Amino acid sequence: MSFIPRHEQFLARYVEKIAETQVAPPHRRLFHLDYETYSEANLPKTGGSRYARDPSTEILMLAYGWSEGEIKQWVPSSGEPMPEDLKAALRDPFVTLAAWNAPFEMAITEHVLGWHIPVERWLDVMALAFSLSLPGKLSKCGEVIGLPEDKRKLARGTALITRFCKPRKPTKNKPWTRATPETDPDEWREFLEYNIQDVEAERQIYRRLKRYQMPDHEWRLWHLDQKINNAGIPINLNAVKKAQQIAAATIAKDLAEMRELTGLANPNSNVQILPWLREAGYPYMDLKKGHVERAHAQVQEERENGIADLLGVNPDLERVLELRLRVSKASVKKLPALLMATDEDGGLRGCHQFAGAGRTWRWSGRRFQPQNLPKPSKGMEKFIMSMAPTHDEAGNELDSLDRAKIGYSLLCQDLEGLSIGEFWAKYEDPDEPGVNTMEALTAAIRPLVQGGPGRLLVDADLSAIENVVLGWLARDDKILRVFREGLDPYIDFATEMFKMSYADIKVEVDSGNKSKRTTAKPGVLGCGYMLGKGEPRENKQTGEIEASGLLGYAWNMGVALTPEMSALSVETFRAKFHKVKSFWYDLEGAVKRVIQTSKPERVGYLYIDMKGPFMRIKLPSGRYLHYMRPKLVKRKMPWGKIKLQVTYQNMENGQWRRVSTHPGKLTENVTQAVARDILAFGMTLSDDAGIDIRMHVHDQIIAVADAHVADRQKDQMIDLMTTLPPWADDKMPLKAAGHTTPVFIKD
Repeated sequence: MSFIPRHEQFLARYVEKIAETQVAPPHRRLFHLDYETYSEANLPKTGGSRYARDPSTEILMLAYGWSEGEIKQWVPSSGEPMPEDLKAALRDPFVTLAAWNAPFEMAITEHVLGWHIPVERWLDVMALAFSLSLPGKLSKCGEVIGLPEDKRKLARGTALITRFCKPRKPTKNKPWTRATPETDPDEWREFLEYNIQDVEAERQIYRRLKRYQMPDHEWRLWHLDQKINNAGIPINLNAVKKAQQIAAATIAKDLAEMRELTGLANPNSNVQILPWLREAGYPYMDLKKGHVERAHAQVQEERENGIADLLGVNPDLERVLELRLRVSKASVKKLPALLMATDEDGGLRGCHQFAGAGRTWRWSGRRFQPQNLPKPSKGMEKFIMSMAPTHDEAGNELDSLDRAKIGYSLLCQDLEGLSIGEFWAKYEDPDEPGVNTMEALTAAIRPLVQGGPGRLLVDADLSAIENVVLGWLARDDKILRVFREGLDPYIDFATEMFKMSYADIKVEVDSGNKSKRTTAKPGVLGCGYMLGKGEPRENKQTGEIEASGLLGYAWNMGVALTPEMSALSVETFRAKFHKVKSFWYDLEGAVKRVIQTSKPERVGYLYIDMKGPFMRIKLPSGRYLHYMRPKLVKRKMPWGKIKLQVTYQNMENGQWRRVSTHPGKLTENVTQAVARDILAFGMTLSDDAGIDIRMHVHDQIIAVADAHVADRQKDQMIDLMTTLPPWADDKMPLKAAGHTTPVFIKD
């Protein structure tokens, strides 16, 4: 429903645009508000957009107030008309609407209340908290910054929300399906108070944090973030639905086979399956994923070597372990999550959290988490590539990227076009390791992001941006020279590791032997943050064999680096890029002195100072990284030396506690933060140019365009992404590459 006549809407929008060009949101009058709603939708699973659009969602109450003065309340669930002062504030283009996690209030205002208020009029207090590396929960943030008890969020909130905001199962004595003021009058009065107190807590937090306000350009970037989130990641919903059906049928089939092989009623039960596995020859006392994987590989090797029977291994053990890994595959759980959160128009909204990585302000992911999409097995990747032709219709050889576009497009077509049985017949190959239905579904998750009919994804990423920024911050010409001359940074590094010429290694790479380049890659990307050589170790939680230091970094990248090569990489990097090594200690030394003396210092392009409870590092873009309540603490290092270490308070593993940092970590923070600012500048320019951005991941922007203009927009986006921001000098050699594709693939 709309409370504004059409002619007034046009006038309001006109005045609003004038207001937007004059002042940034923090400088206009602030009007704080907070909704409490009821819905049959599950907010944590659906996200704010799908929740707000659900027909069952309704507003129970709305608390509101200016920066000072009384906090008032509107309770539409009791039949109250909207107060005139609330209407006036919502209409006024010179008023900024502030909320904690404002995208929720934005979605409810638009889709439930029926008022479209442009994103330029909103301000998110939670985003400001994130920018200071403070907790994202209103209650925890109030506690951390020291709000008095009577100004904080009420502790009873979770119980009250469960009671009034969600459906309930009826009982014999309480047959109603939802709580109301009539069924629970005392709790309802408490809920009204809770709603008002939320606005008071948010208002008090903003009052404390506004002296550490984000720069105006960052609020404009937050508005762009809302625009991208509201546009949504384009998802092929039909393919998702079919993929989920195939996953459910495959798991049911695999469990049936496990029942037949083991004789167990429920082989998916850990209590039932573990004794059977132990008796069959399984060596571990738990079912951690890593242990199951290692046991399966061991049994497979014993069978291939012909010694399984001699060792008394149950002939069915290998297959049962394989089936266990398949039915437990976590990646396919993204499919029901996608269905729950994607709107009917195929838009997956609200997946980017502004400043979610508080130490750098990089975006974090929600639900779909585009920053953390699963990878299929090597066998499945090879199988998908084999589905694509090697040459086009004109006889020209296709490169691996073009073949990947075709292969993954065919996979998505098979999801929609094949029956479940036909899909099994095509994608199940017991003779090829890693080629099975569950791996095929894992491989399909990324390309479920699609441009749609007549449209393509425009995908571009900054080339080795962290390496470029590190060289720029450390003023290391040996790093920057590589990019200025258009050389391959990994081949260049390999020349030092293997004592060969650039030309000789490039000949090997061009002929198809990329081993030396691949071995060099982890060192280029990881050693800049002071990683040591590392060593193998078992993850106590998962049972998987992992590694620390550069060795673990390489393994996580999918590079099978040996401990010897890891040590050589570290030694080579520190000798070749000695200015980076000096930068580590210059940065840490300055931070320590600022903490001790409170006198500001400069390290190259960075400026370090103290303000209030924060040690701050000012970036060239003008924004700050914040480290709360820093302290120097004597600690014993793993190698036995006592060292004065920089510590600060931060959220870690869900707890607010004191954590330590080191020169490499500080370097990583500032490098990734500057890289983020470069990407953000490119996003802003691209949006100004009319490019329809839908997703972004660290160094990458993904937009949607009509097919006939996609290549032109790709070239335009690359040009804009490599445009130097006004705060960067010409010593920073930016480069980018891109492609257009019908489905989202990993380049």
